[in-house]
Amino acid sequence: MDEHGKIVADAKTQALVRQIRAVCLDPADSVVTLCGEARPGDLITYRRPDKTAAECSMTALQAVPMYHKIAVRDIAAGEPVYKYGERIGLALIDIKAGQHVHEHNLASPEIPFTENLPVTDGAAERWPEGVSFAGGPEEDCTDNLLSAGGPSAGGRTDKCRAGESLIPMDSGDDHIYAYNSDLNDEAHGLRTGVDTFMGYRRPDGRVGIRNYVAIMAGTLCAAPAAEQIYDRMSREFSIPGQQPMDETRLIYLYNPNGCAQTPDDTGRTLDILSGLIANGNIYGALIVGLGCEGLQEEDYRRAVLEKAKKPLFYMKIQDEGLEKTVQHGCEIIRGLMAEAAGARRTPCPVSDLIIGLECGGSDPTSGFAANPVLGIVSDQVVDQGGSAVLSETPEAIGAEHILRRRGATPEIGQQIFDAVRANEWMFRELGLDVRSGNPSPGNKASGITTLEEKSMGCIHKSGSRPFEAVYGYGQQITHKGLAFMDTTAYDVASTVAKIAGGCQTVLFTTGMGTPVGCAAAPVIKITGNPRTAAVMADMIDFSAADVTEGLQSVPELGEALYALLLRVCSGARVKAEENGACSISINQMHSMC
Repeated sequence: MDEHGKIVADAKTQALVRQIRAVCLDPADSVVTLCGEARPGDLITYRRPDKTAAECSMTALQAVPMYHKIAVRDIAAGEPVYKYGERIGLALIDIKAGQHVHEHNLASPEIPFTENLPVTDGAAERWPEGVSFAGGPEEDCTDNLLSAGGPSAGGRTDKCRAGESLIPMDSGDDHIYAYNSDLNDEAHGLRTGVDTFMGYRRPDGRVGIRNYVAIMAGTLCAAPAAEQIYDRMSREFSIPGQQPMDETRLIYLYNPNGCAQTPDDTGRTLDILSGLIANGNIYGALIVGLGCEGLQEEDYRRAVLEKAKKPLFYMKIQDEGLEKTVQHGCEIIRGLMAEAAGARRTPCPVSDLIIGLECGGSDPTSGFAANPVLGIVSDQVVDQGGSAVLSETPEAIGAEHILRRRGATPEIGQQIFDAVRANEWMFRELGLDVRSGNPSPGNKASGITTLEEKSMGCIHKSGSRPFEAVYGYGQQITHKGLAFMDTTAYDVASTVAKIAGGCQTVLFTTGMGTPVGCAAAPVIKITGNPRTAAVMADMIDFSAADVTEGLQSVPELGEALYALLLRVCSGARVKAEENGACSISINQMHSMC
């Protein structure tokens, strides 16, 4: 046993037993994540994620599935369990070093809420009396590292000021990151030039990365006509020589609502649907209404034109019947497609980009591989003057104190904090526990135990830059830099909200795999799970599995993903587009429709 209490096997013993590599994310962590399935007696090896990068090992006492957690030191019942340098729950029973750590011995703490949301640090209210908020025995910010070589959004960053960047430190062949705000841009590794992509600059100044003409039903009741127009025109433009331009495509925006909603939900539906049509990826649109529904023509016209100036046509089935509506709609689409074909790609700076940061079907590799890689891309887009949007408010529960410290101002940080706490309080007021469904059964089977653990991995998508703004669900993104959007955790509805807010593309990490896409914008799928990358290659655009397998660093793969992003923005199609994935969901608060 070494000075840190780790069981260290000699060379002869190591040669006789099976070795399983594990990932340790912070020196204070009491668990590591296995990169292989362990059996009792297997030697678990991992690198200490600090400047020493010391090799550590211990013996598994139990069978532990791949990507699940194993204790690296004894943990007494009632003590916090640490991962990412942060508490992810409390030990339900005594846990010995080498034992499996999961639902049977780890749970989220009971969280005492008061009627008034707290204005002090949120973590203090989450933990039993007598458990301090300090992140562990080591308080040096430079020890808060990811063993894979990338920045950690969590950990003990109390000494670090908002807006400080992560800079590379020389540590042999390893990429180690630490906080420092005193170096120039060159030392920060920031690009000094302007990166560009080939996009569509619209007359109103918006920029698109696709050239779509959209058809949408104004209400679900009008879908038969809208769908027939889309089907007829899709067949017509699939005939060789009939498509005006290869990149001018016809899309269908599914509208699940439009009537029989409360005023609040009607407004939310209108915000999202008008935002999708206003997105820079869409040249123009045809809305097919019924005539008697709640959302009328003037509502759509006002909402769309307040956001963007573009061709917008509206028809009512009750004015001329189904077949004439379809025939008339086909004429409108032919004209729109011909006009849209005149648009041309031109060089656009990355500062024109608004990217969405999303995850779904997460597993532990999402937290330590795919999400940190995406965090590098987020930082690069922000450093180029563009915008990146983090959302999924329930999946920041347990990490809200970290996000608050990253506010560009105390007020912005507090807005994020309050949004997260209000989301949890909303469930409490309804007599519900958000943790009853989150993490999902799939998340738990993969090795994620608590919502706090899931949240700590989730926020790595946002990189390390300060948050410059906070937006409501589907609200138009107007600030440059990193932003937070208050959305549901449901990945389809969250993805749609960001696109409605102006994101031209969404980068979507998934550990277990998902084919989700959206008709209005390309959704780039990223995984850190080697099996998912191989088995679901027809759904995955980018593999960060080399981080999981210890073959490449987070910064290296971040550069590769950034290059893919620019190719996609210049016209390269993603798997979701090729598969015809076009899911649309709008989060409802009070309506069933």
